[in-house]
Order: sequence, then structure tokens, then C-alpha cells
Amino acid sequence: MAKSVPPSVPGRPGHKPVVRQEQLLEFRALAAETQRLGQRLKRLREELLQRLEAGADVEPGDLTVEVRHVPIRQLNGPKLIPLLGKDEVEALRLAVEPTVQVMLIVREDGNAKNAHGEKQFGPPQPDDVDEWELQGPQE
Repeated sequence: MAKSVPPSVPGRPGHKPVVRQEQLLEFRALAAETQRLGQRLKRLREELLQRLEAGADVEPGDLTVEVRHVPIRQLNGPKLIPLLGKDEVEALRLAVEPTVQVMLIVREDGNAKNAHGEKQFGPPQPDDVDEWELQGPQE
């Protein structure tokens, strides 16, 4: 007798992809790390700019730095209204197709449970990790 293959096997007809909790946890962790690094980069950038604009010398070595001021034009309502009037700016805004941003929002589910069936708020705790990785999310 031939064994039937469940439809959840990858590569088989009827397979529906699954987004694993492990992937969502990694996404959240990387997003948080990126935010921390971004803040750190911003502080360092501001410090370097302040030093350079105060006339600091750059230590001799393989790297050098340049501060370049590049003028750009940003068209926005507060800048256009005095030039065109509120009604014209509103008409232009309505005539332009909106740009669609795709947002991936990963948040905690108030019904999430860990490997022991307990309510879980946050990533798996160290004692849950082995079971979590082996069993995957409980349905």
C-alpha cells in the first residue's frame, strides 16, 4: 500500500509555504540590532562632523575624510504653498499617484505559547530553545 504524502511537504502539489517563528524572531532581532547600529552611526557621524568643522586634523593613515555640502531641493507642501497657493498644491497632491510602501510588521501574539504550553511574551527562553527548534511552532 502506497503511503500518502501530506500536502505540507515542500515541493509537493498543494504545499503552502510556512513562515517560521524562528524567522520572525530573527527578523525582529536584526531590526533591533540595525536600529541600535543606526543610532550609534548617527552619533559617531555627528561627532566626526563637529570635530572636522571645528578644524580637527585627520590622523595619518589609509583613510581620509571629506565634508561635502550638497544642495538638494525637496518639494513639500510647506515650501510650495507660498509659491502656488494651498488649492493648487492640494490639486497637485491629488493628481500624483501615491507611492506604495510595503511594511512588514512583526509583533507579539498575545496567544503565543512556549514549548511548555505557557503564555509567551518575547523570544523563547534558553530552556525552550531546543524544543522550539526541534518541534517548531505549536499549532
